[in-house]
Amino acid sequence: TQISIYPNPTNGSFNISTSVQIKNGSMEIYNTIGELVFSQKIINQQNTIDLKNQASRLYFVKVISHGEVVGMKKVVKE
Repeated sequence: TQISIYPNPTNGSFNISTSVQIKNGSMEIYNTIGELVFSQKIINQQNTIDLKNQASRLYFVKVISHGEVVGMKKVVKE
């Protein structure tokens, strides 16, 4: 699955879009030591995420559909 994250790097608010419809999906964001810092259900192909309360660093975004990881991307919060 093609996943796009923009803007990247971000000031905290960013968009995630997928090339296909995600069914029963969710999105999880992890820091560099593997701690889950944010999760959200995905209801369509465009989602806006707000990490403004998180520290400036690298994060990993995991997109899950039907219980399977369908994509993973990195995002940098400045």
